[in-house]
Amino acid sequence: MKRCPSCGKPNLAKGTTTVERTFPAQRGKVRAVVERVPAMVCRGCGESIVSGEDLGRSELIASRKLIDAGARSGVLLSWTRRSLGLLATELAALLGVTAETISRWENDRVSPEPAVWNVIADLVDDRLEGRTRTQDRLRMATARKLPAASLVTARFEPAMARAAQSRMSDQLLREGGYR
Repeated sequence: MKRCPSCGKPNLAKGTTTVERTFPAQRGKVRAVVERVPAMVCRGCGESIVSGEDLGRSELIASRKLIDAGARSGVLLSWTRRSLGLLATELAALLGVTAETISRWENDRVSPEPAVWNVIADLVDDRLEGRTRTQDRLRMATARKLPAASLVTARFEPAMARAAQSRMSDQLLREGGYR
């Protein structure tokens, strides 16, 4: 049996604990509480030991709940980015901004657009669900930028215009308008 790092006794047993984090927000502070996080709990002193994987998952859950609740701060953005395992340069590349912009956001010098928080929330959801869909889409979007000399053309054919043209042709045929 493993020993408790706090009291040194071999009293560790599987259990759960609560993980709490506090962040600055627009109006004071906001606290995130994630309950029932798997942990090894000392039956002697009550110390809880959470694995890195479970701690990371609890941090992502807390981030998502805070973002959903409308919490917005540079500290929260930085913490969420790190919980996602992204460097500032990597997040900048995904969002199509510079690393300096990420720094300005994380230091509360400039507030990111609301859409940025939506993308961050999607990245968190993907990580929690074991997907990479949002990251893949963001990478594709930045990879698809066309050179300035490119030309893209398309024919605009709205469905209503085709239907109206067909009705006019039918009417002209009935009235003998075609000769």
